[in-house]
Amino acid sequence: MALSYQEAKLIQDTIPALTDHGERITTTLYRGMLRDHPELNNHFNPVCLASGRMPRALMAVILNYASNINNITELIPKLERMSHKHCSLRVIPENYSIVARYLIGTFAEVLGPAMTPSVIDAWTKAYWMLARMLAGRESQLYRSFGRWQVYRQFRIEKKVEEAQDVYSIYLVPVDGQPLPTFMPGQYVSVHVDLPAKGHHQSRQYSLSDAPQQDY
Repeated sequence: MALSYQEAKLIQDTIPALTDHGERITTTLYRGMLRDHPELNNHFNPVCLASGRMPRALMAVILNYASNINNITELIPKLERMSHKHCSLRVIPENYSIVARYLIGTFAEVLGPAMTPSVIDAWTKAYWMLARMLAGRESQLYRSFGRWQVYRQFRIEKKVEEAQDVYSIYLVPVDGQPLPTFMPGQYVSVHVDLPAKGHHQSRQYSLSDAPQQDY
């Protein structure tokens, strides 16, 4: 359901406050969410969190969304990129419910009286509009992967030095099954278990070749 004119205006009216307090909001959000849901550490790079890079990136998304709330089509290329990134991290629809609770709660905590009940309702509605768009597209992407719905084992077939400190690594699936199609510039995740920390970490690497069936 689309936002009303008044709801969209309430969203846009929060932009100055979000700009002023943005990094504090998203840093607080991540701190509380990961404290209460440590399993979500699987999705986030601790170095990017500690440096503030990830909180700043999230606030940039929020501000961009608020600024284009009346013209969502402008965001489609960025939302497509986000959806592919989320799929590379195995984000699922249930994750959006958790983020919603901490996002709106942190808005209210940091912005205080500016987050009136009407503003909270408008932002809640706006958040779920965005979440449904992302989750819907991610569902399509997951279906396009066919049987590949979990991490698979690959072996390194070869490593080619393209330039100083730049390498192409050719990965072949151990199970010998076909690979889904992709476009250069999309991501693949490398998954590493961290038993000492009780979770795993994934790192994304860009795909640089045309899609092949065997690598």
